[in-house]
Amino acid sequence: MGPGGQNSKLGGVLARRGAVRHTLLMIKFALAALLLASPAAAQTSPETPAALAAIPGVTVKWYDVTGTTPDQIRKSKKSARPAVPGDSSQRYDVLSTWKIETSWAKETGPMGCRVADPEAKFSADVSLPRLVPAAGQDETLLKDWAAFVDSLATYEAQFVRYATEHAADVSRGISAASCDKANDASAKGIAAVAEQVAALRKKSKRVDGAF
Repeated sequence: MGPGGQNSKLGGVLARRGAVRHTLLMIKFALAALLLASPAAAQTSPETPAALAAIPGVTVKWYDVTGTTPDQIRKSKKSARPAVPGDSSQRYDVLSTWKIETSWAKETGPMGCRVADPEAKFSADVSLPRLVPAAGQDETLLKDWAAFVDSLATYEAQFVRYATEHAADVSRGISAASCDKANDASAKGIAAVAEQVAALRKKSKRVDGAF
């Protein structure tokens, strides 16, 4: 594999539910990490790695790779790894996409309009490689592969965890905004979290190994 890298993408979808005077703003971010070849591991069953299982709202999506040697597995992974949404030219060993969905009510009274009950709901999908069992995969290979997958999960978990821990910042920003600025506060808050995650990713050491 070539040098590792990272990618961040932003897209927005705005929908209004006038009947209940709520606004729903959803912005998706695709955050990916291209990781250098690293020790192999035997993740032959789709069990969520501990680093990701501890984060609420995370779903692991497995993509299959095949082989009985590190070189075979590496080649299989290179062709099977997921692409950044909207850009098939960018593919990564581990890919996380997350979103923060925000909603709030607008209440009108003698003092005018105010934002009420702001919420920020976080969810994420993380794609990881799963080695398809095959004759010829020895114990050392499987052990190394399991360690590799665990390293990928641990690496990506730090960014997903940061995003979910700061979803509350978005909610607080909406709460402090006026009714006509709540949409802007939501979008700016989510964008700020994405920027912080991207900065954290740039400072993080990538996974290295045989795969």
